[in-house]
Amino acid sequence: MQLSPIDRFRLARGFFAIARDPRNLDGVLDLADNIAKRENAFDNVSEELRDEVMAFEGAGVMPPPEELRELADGTLGREYVRFMDEHGLTPEALDRAPEDGNQLEVFRAHMRNSHDIWHVATGWTPDLLGELALQAFYLAQLRLPFPAFVLAAGMLHVVWKSPRHFYEVVDAVAEGYRQGREATPLAPIQWVKMLDLPVNEVRDALQIAPATQRPEPVIPLVA
Repeated sequence: MQLSPIDRFRLARGFFAIARDPRNLDGVLDLADNIAKRENAFDNVSEELRDEVMAFEGAGVMPPPEELRELADGTLGREYVRFMDEHGLTPEALDRAPEDGNQLEVFRAHMRNSHDIWHVATGWTPDLLGELALQAFYLAQLRLPFPAFVLAAGMLHVVWKSPRHFYEVVDAVAEGYRQGREATPLAPIQWVKMLDLPVNEVRDALQIAPATQRPEPVIPLVA
């Protein structure tokens, strides 16, 4: 991908914005999406991911939160909505798939919208440690440069602001990458078909080793 000088400047500014405050990640994700839309759709996509994108049949319609709350405890849908409730996240904050977009744009919206389900499926919490471990999982599975960009900025933040957590975060990043290498590719999964299954069954089916749990958040990102 050939970036214009202004895009390089914006990405550099975004990198240091994440390094200063990882809660700036949403803005940098928006910037990356906007840049990607101006480039050849598949310039930076591996052959394996290109095949997954072209075979993607759509994410399906996620039931409203009130329906998910009626599911049994321990199911993917119930734990997903619990995750959303506990961290103040709402479906309205998610991207809508473009009605007239190309296959990659639809797939990209699916990936953004399923981010929190990946948290539940993998077991990573929404603190900085968990977010960086999940980015390592993305890197292992998708072979795209942007997760590495986020990882580098996040690790710089840890070194700069929270050095006492450095080795703990490094261990989590290594674990997340290993998880991603061993798991079934999650990008094309239609999660709506698995919402009533216990999380443990979903993990077994997708060969996901659950993340190591920690007693408290490591560098919290949400209130």
